[in-house]
Amino acid sequence: MEPVQLAAVVILALVALQLAQYVYATTQRFRRDAACDRLSRVLLDEQIATASELRIQREQDHLCWNGTRKFAVSRKVTEAAGVCSFYLTPHDGKPLPLFRPGQFLTFRIRIAGQEQRRCYSLSSAPDSSSYRITIKRVPAPGDQPELPAGVVSNHFHDQVHEGDLLDVEAPRGSFTLERRDRQPLVFLAGGVGVTPFISMVAAMAAAGSTREVWLFYGIRDRGDLAFQAELDALIERHPYLKRVVCYSDVAEEELADSENEHASFISIDLLKRYLESNNCKFLLCGPPAMMTSLIDALHEWGVPKDQVQTESFGSASAKALTETTPGESTDASSPVAGTTVTFSRTGKSSVWDNTVTSLLELAERTDVEIASGCRTGSCGSCRVAIKSGNVRYNVEADADHEERTCLACIAVPDGELVLDA
Repeated sequence: MEPVQLAAVVILALVALQLAQYVYATTQRFRRDAACDRLSRVLLDEQIATASELRIQREQDHLCWNGTRKFAVSRKVTEAAGVCSFYLTPHDGKPLPLFRPGQFLTFRIRIAGQEQRRCYSLSSAPDSSSYRITIKRVPAPGDQPELPAGVVSNHFHDQVHEGDLLDVEAPRGSFTLERRDRQPLVFLAGGVGVTPFISMVAAMAAAGSTREVWLFYGIRDRGDLAFQAELDALIERHPYLKRVVCYSDVAEEELADSENEHASFISIDLLKRYLESNNCKFLLCGPPAMMTSLIDALHEWGVPKDQVQTESFGSASAKALTETTPGESTDASSPVAGTTVTFSRTGKSSVWDNTVTSLLELAERTDVEIASGCRTGSCGSCRVAIKSGNVRYNVEADADHEERTCLACIAVPDGELVLDA
């Protein structure tokens, strides 16, 4: 090889080496910058979450109230077929404590001379000037039209109007986010069970969170699609939020040109089509049948029990949360079949047979009236005094209760028991 050619080859080799070194250094810098950016986002999210939690706790400590407080209905808005939102402002004009997204309000309402208590999820981001709840009208069961429709939900729809005053207890509930957790969130909502998730995603969008969120929303048809414009706006503001809608009463061909819409129920097979893995935090709120089937399917998919969180204002909720429900375990700590529970004020008694899930359910079977609200141990409506004996809980009680009282909706007998009911 001629000297000139050799020199040219050496020069080209040196240039190639320098270019390779530059590309490598640039790639490493980009990787470091990307890692630093991800770390910065995580740290920022943690700082925002910590500051938010501290602020909420501080305001709840100072601004929460005991008993009830008067609220005026400032707006009443139809969200979908049979679904209305009620905007509530404090009648005394004083500031409100911020709540944790996912919490609920308990209402005390007199209907036909009887006090009723009901719990409804807050459906807005935390606000110190007003609250919003969203209520679905509960009709009589389609297959049993002789049964009564939902007394309180129909009262709200038909009898509660703008300007009316309502008696409201302070926000409660443990169906909330651990906001410093970085796992992807998967919200599984059935019908009006979407309300606590609206609150959660609105709060996350307002805080600029970068946590990945999937909302799977199951309804009958497009007429049941609540909060559509609000969700569209949240998705626009929060690019980490993805929505998948499942219709149980819509033909597949009607959705041919639709993205992220399916003519089906929410199922594990559907989740697998969208999620990279089951390493997520799953939160469920919806009808009992949906809750039961999805909880069982998630566990079969290998999702740990502590990664599944549920909310349902019905008798299924406490059972869904129970590690081992009465009647399903032979563990020595389970209530013993044949245990007698006596309701002293009514003079009635009943024998525990391990087919019921709580003392409240046993009382209802015995025609003993015990007030109830959330049925998840959160609102305290079912608090009842223990005359003798002891109880235990299958789930953690959220509502406070005095010594020698119990929350009947989540308590079971621990031996022979006498209740003041």
